[in-house]
Amino acid sequence: MEQAAKTARSISARQAKCIHRLGIGIKTYVIVRMGNTVSYGILPATQRKHMLLFDDGQTVSAEMEPDQILQNARDRIARACWRLVATQGIAAVSMRHIATEMSLTTGFLTRYFKDKQSLLSYALATASDTLARKVEAVTGHHGQAQIHAMAQALLPHDETARLAWHFWLAMGGMQVADPELAAMHQIFPDRLRRALVAAMRQVQQTGQLPPECYVAGEADLLIAGLLGLCSQAIAAPARFGEAKCQALLTGLILRIGAPSTPMESR
Repeated sequence: MEQAAKTARSISARQAKCIHRLGIGIKTYVIVRMGNTVSYGILPATQRKHMLLFDDGQTVSAEMEPDQILQNARDRIARACWRLVATQGIAAVSMRHIATEMSLTTGFLTRYFKDKQSLLSYALATASDTLARKVEAVTGHHGQAQIHAMAQALLPHDETARLAWHFWLAMGGMQVADPELAAMHQIFPDRLRRALVAAMRQVQQTGQLPPECYVAGEADLLIAGLLGLCSQAIAAPARFGEAKCQALLTGLILRIGAPSTPMESR
């Protein structure tokens, strides 16, 4: 075992061209190359096939469930798809281009996605879930501060949010011709609406919003403003930097419940 570990550490990223396996009984000592990083660990055969798709520098573990490893692999491919869209646009997406982005073969990707359509669907679902979770994870604030914090969590000022927004916005144009993608594209705003309506109702119960305020309408107006603000932050980051986005977001929050906004159900 110690000899295997020593051998693994002595293999450079250049030498570990893709994946090397050192047989040790019924298990295999796996060395994974991602970029300039070499990761390694002992894995049973059921887990080995996914190891090329572990995150940079991640130490693989024999305790990881096969489903967890498969999920990791599919998520990594989805993030590669996001990066490709952010740098080259949605038209550049193909199985071949994504494989090139990841230094893999197209055949390897088909282990996880049978075609481009299934990959796009999964990448869209992942982007929607990533953005929705950012809002749903916000807790611990009171009154309108909770609504403000939930909206603030959506701003694309970290790499994951920026890439997820890029992809979600880019897929908006493809949904016109594909009802399945259209339904999937709507998942994020629907989850966002549910979270905001629930938060606004709590604020209404504290008396910070008038009883006659139609919170579902307020949530729709806030979502429309948020989607516009975030799309501008993606399309024109020089004009819509963090400070400007924060100021505009504050304006959106302050107008919640104002007399000029919807007060009854439509």
